[in-house]
Amino acid sequence: MLPIQRPYLQQLQLIEKLTPDVKKVGIVNRIGDVNGIYQVEQIKAATRTQLEIINKGVNDVQELGVALPMLMQEVDAMFVITDDLNVSEHL
Repeated sequence: MLPIQRPYLQQLQLIEKLTPDVKKVGIVNRIGDVNGIYQVEQIKAATRTQLEIINKGVNDVQELGVALPMLMQEVDAMFVITDDLNVSEHL
């Protein structure tokens, strides 16, 4: 396991421990954002838990407004990454 994956694994394990009913975790990232794509890949690689990771890629804040409510119907919890979409001043 790469060192960068460990914090993600620990966070996912903490989600399982504190909220055992959570089975699906959602992540939204900006399509083409290298940092966001990298984080999603690291989270998926770190998943040695029973959690299912569901990722939705969007192009901009307007798409986020549509995709996020739909994703929230599919998952039990959200994992917020720090790509340029999620740390945008528009949120």
